[in-house]
Amino acid sequence: MANTALDALAGEEILESNSLGTVMKHCVLLRAADTQSEAVISLDVISSVKTIKITFPGLLVIAGSAFLIAAAAAASKEGGGAAGPTALLGSLFLLAYWLARKASVALVVGADVTETAQSSVSEASAFAKAVRSAIEKKRTGI
Repeated sequence: MANTALDALAGEEILESNSLGTVMKHCVLLRAADTQSEAVISLDVISSVKTIKITFPGLLVIAGSAFLIAAAAAASKEGGGAAGPTALLGSLFLLAYWLARKASVALVVGADVTETAQSSVSEASAFAKAVRSAIEKKRTGI
């Protein structure tokens, strides 16, 4: 699909662009999760920007439990070599926790909250930082 809203705003300077949206000098263009719709929000009406992180702490609890069992097996006289595989299992759950983390950005406009699609934590943090920077530049006139 062509980026029709971005095409209409052809004269705007783009400050940041990623899968969540595009931050321009005077507005923010948000893409919906299905990438079939777009929303344009003026920087003047955004009152705050929040990053919403989504994690799965159950995976972290399972990883900690596996490491505890691995430590007990290593310290036990009857561990039977279970420490290595159990520690590997704990490492896999720890890796799954880090890979499963997602984030989105919420833009507060008056009483309404507009949330972006979910993406990686680093991408959402970069997008939120770019929006905050653009708002600050617009307010100070830089």
